[in-house]
Amino acid sequence: MYEIYDELPFGVIIFSGLDLSIQYINSAFLKIFEFQDEELEKSMENNSSFNRIKNILKGCFENKVSKKLRKVNIVPGKYLDFFINAKEETLEIYTYDVTDYINEENKIKAERDKFLNIWSETKTKCDILERLRIKEKEYILHLKNVIHNMSEGLIVFDSYGNLDFYNRSVFDMGNLTLNQIENVQDFFKYIDENNFQDTKKSLQELYNTHSLNLNPIHNFIIKLRDKLKNDFKYIELNWNLVLDENKRVVNTIITMKDVTELKNNEIKLEIQTKELEKMSKSKDEFFNMISHELRTPLTIIQSSVQLANDIYRKEISSNIEKILSKVNQNCRILLKLINNILDISKAEAGFLNIDNSFFDVVSVTENLIDSANFYAKSKGVNLIFDTTKEEAVVNLDKDKYEKIILNLLSNAIKFTPKGKSVMITTIIEENYIKVKVKDEGIGIPKEKLENIFDRFVQVPNPLSNNSQGTGLGLSLVKKFVELMKGDIKVKSKLGEGTEFIVIFNVKHKNWQNERCPYRQESNINNKVDLEFSDIN
Repeated sequence: MYEIYDELPFGVIIFSGLDLSIQYINSAFLKIFEFQDEELEKSMENNSSFNRIKNILKGCFENKVSKKLRKVNIVPGKYLDFFINAKEETLEIYTYDVTDYINEENKIKAERDKFLNIWSETKTKCDILERLRIKEKEYILHLKNVIHNMSEGLIVFDSYGNLDFYNRSVFDMGNLTLNQIENVQDFFKYIDENNFQDTKKSLQELYNTHSLNLNPIHNFIIKLRDKLKNDFKYIELNWNLVLDENKRVVNTIITMKDVTELKNNEIKLEIQTKELEKMSKSKDEFFNMISHELRTPLTIIQSSVQLANDIYRKEISSNIEKILSKVNQNCRILLKLINNILDISKAEAGFLNIDNSFFDVVSVTENLIDSANFYAKSKGVNLIFDTTKEEAVVNLDKDKYEKIILNLLSNAIKFTPKGKSVMITTIIEENYIKVKVKDEGIGIPKEKLENIFDRFVQVPNPLSNNSQGTGLGLSLVKKFVELMKGDIKVKSKLGEGTEFIVIFNVKHKNWQNERCPYRQESNINNKVDLEFSDIN
């Protein structure tokens, strides 16, 4: 009855009873599970793969339930489909080897998964590219909006000199039209034909020269007529080249900036400067003339006072003597002011000359201090002199050196309270000399310190009832120092004092027993009296 199963291509096994006694098994089933005919029961008992479904088979037989098991992998390397047909007396099991189908299905699934992965990756990349393209479009649009709203005109020409790009501001520059910027040559031709600015070379000539050497053009000012305002516009033009790695021109970039307001301000400033220079020159000439005119009568007055003191000393009462002394002092103050004005006028006009001679800078400085000591004592101020060497002969303008030291001494004494000191130090080095004048006075306010050497800068002096002076002294000192190739510095702290440092870059010589080629003037009292004339 079961012979029909022998030729079937799938496995068939029929059990009976709860103990699953084998009633029939075909060769296909034996082949699937690799059972041996001669010991079939034992082989099945020992086959772990078959034992895995025994409990399922028993349950189906007991409950008379038919069941399908798909893609069961109980045999290594094989996939099986089971159809369990439960009958009253028997349990029929049909087994199909679907390994090839499953493998093919898995292969198709793997290929499909691979395809899906590639598709998903490609789609992701496409999405990213699309987003980037959108961003790029937005960026380009934004960039164009920015460029079109720039106040500067922008023109870009390609490698052949043809128009590649421009912004709207170009047409605000000198009535340009699209036809005039279609080609770089047309553009330069239009500029040269309409440029009212005086230039050494035309823009076309500059372009030819610079493009040959691949050089840019910077800050080229052109003057174009503004027809709308019936006026002129000044345009600053810049020209640059964009080159590739082989130094070939890719683009020519031209920017145009309206500098009319700036240029007009420059022209106004130039006119005002010339007017100020003219006024300053007239003022200096006036002061110079007045100073010369005043110095002669002042000298006569001073000489007359001196003559009266010398000839009529016995006949002059004490009151008249005080008046004559006051007249003499004020004459010296005026002479000092006149001399300062004349010297500054000469310095600014370039007529102040240097008259160098050899002199002992240590000895001259000490004599100046000794001569000024009378005025220092009258103010209750101590003068202290120190030097690193006892002799140092230098080749400088002696007259101007004396004026520098006397002015610094005069200021130090005037601004130093009673009982305090002024220290003067000469430091002699191989290639320079340094003179320090340091006081223990009231100091200079910080806001005055930066421009203390400017003309007419005055520092309030609470120690004196006299007027503050003209503020010309330190300005003249600085001019003298600079004229002698030196340098002057100032350090000050309010309430603690001020220090002026003068440096002259000159070599000195110690003559010792050799004959010194200088003549020391012994009488410097007139210079001291003149410089200290405003100290009571």
